[in-house]
Amino acid sequence: MKPNKSGNQASIKVTSKTLNKLDTLSVTQNNLTPTYRSILDYYWLLGLTQSWADLIKNRFAQTNEKVTILDAGCGEGVAMGDLLSDKDLTPILGKCVGASLHFFPRIADIFGEHGNRFEYFCGPVQSTLKQTHEKFDFITDVAGAFLYSDDVLNLLRQYYQALKPGGKAFIFDSQQDPNLIKSPNHGRFVNLRNFLCKQFPDIFSQTKGTHLKN
Repeated sequence: MKPNKSGNQASIKVTSKTLNKLDTLSVTQNNLTPTYRSILDYYWLLGLTQSWADLIKNRFAQTNEKVTILDAGCGEGVAMGDLLSDKDLTPILGKCVGASLHFFPRIADIFGEHGNRFEYFCGPVQSTLKQTHEKFDFITDVAGAFLYSDDVLNLLRQYYQALKPGGKAFIFDSQQDPNLIKSPNHGRFVNLRNFLCKQFPDIFSQTKGTHLKN
């Protein structure tokens, strides 16, 4: 991942919070799957400072092209359904793509309501990114692939490559123990998030969130 020189840099932001309250998660085949999270939940968990509607409107104002979104680990697809149902966003919101390891019945309802504006892939998001030819303005990963990936660096590389110039990926990481990588500088293991933010500040940033209370 090398920063470009155009000044229209794609970026990835990781928000880390420790989840004490798991009533919004359900355990499915040893995974904590966000089965029902609204777009407002995404706003809070990802530490955003603008509403999703404002993010989409501002992005459209910059590019004058319909905004595309990938939700990596979409669960029941509730968040994308919320955005697709917002009539104010209909003229400027393009395709929303969801990827999840498990198929939920509500996905079929979103297809029925929004037709070809919604696309769904059942399986790892890494496979989705190889199958779809879309480039995205926004990628969201809320306790999704980033949390369970065996190769986080490669996943982040895929996210970066799937973003349009100036696009943004937002990742929610609920792990208490950070991912570690061996530093190419001195050979010791270091915190992955800290390393990437330090080495590639034009691409990576992170926000430390607070604990959820019971």
